[in-house]
Amino acid sequence: MICDDDDAGEIDFSKWRKLNSRDCGIRSSMISASASVVLKVLQSGGFEAYLVGGCVRDLILNRIPKDFDVITTARLLQVQDTFK
Repeated sequence: MICDDDDAGEIDFSKWRKLNSRDCGIRSSMISASASVVLKVLQSGGFEAYLVGGCVRDLILNRIPKDFDVITTARLLQVQDTFK
């Protein structure tokens, strides 16, 4: 994305779009059981939770990720309470 000097530092999120995993060729069977559990537990607790980082790149490239990074709307204490 190109921006003018006047807009430097401003990000136009209206141009972003969220892709569905199926649109990228990612199937649930490609995600580790542990990562799937973390996502499902957080989401069933009412939080948003997504895979991010290198694991997403690896999955899109049909590679086996070394690890799975998760981002969530849950705060640290909420995550701790959720997984007690």
